[in-house]
Amino acid sequence: MDQLIYNKVIRYANNEDLEWAKHLINRVLSSFYKSDHFARAQYIFDQFINGGKDVFGGSSAGQYIAVAEDYLKPAGLIHFVERKKSTINISLLIVHERFRGNGVGRSLLSYVEQYAREHGFRNLHCTIADTNVIALKFLSSNGFSVIGTTKKRHRRRVVETSLLCKQVEDNACAV
Repeated sequence: MDQLIYNKVIRYANNEDLEWAKHLINRVLSSFYKSDHFARAQYIFDQFINGGKDVFGGSSAGQYIAVAEDYLKPAGLIHFVERKKSTINISLLIVHERFRGNGVGRSLLSYVEQYAREHGFRNLHCTIADTNVIALKFLSSNGFSVIGTTKKRHRRRVVETSLLCKQVEDNACAV
């Protein structure tokens, strides 16, 4: 489902997106999480390209990667996962530094929100490192609310995180 928003096109990812996505994901996430982000990017692309199913039999019903292009240049991506109980989990939302502040992130969120409504999902969830203040502020300004906190282990390091939720349907984010 391609969607044109002003000078931005939101489309599903393809194999040609993998290399720039690997470098973008690594560059942005390395300051928050110590992990092999190149391997993670490869893993989520493999799942998406192979029909959206978790190749290790995980609990996801479907996995998708959407790419935002701004004037035909890749500007950002969003990885979202269909979960049980009518939830979509946004596991990655990354906008290239050159395109921040131009509505790319908002367009990617709108794309997933539209997908959720069209497919009967009730809410969107994501987990963000508490040190990623910009992402927390961005998501809050786009209708997400913090519904809990937790600690996640990333390569011998514990990261404090916030669980955020946005309702697609009334009363969907009740804890």
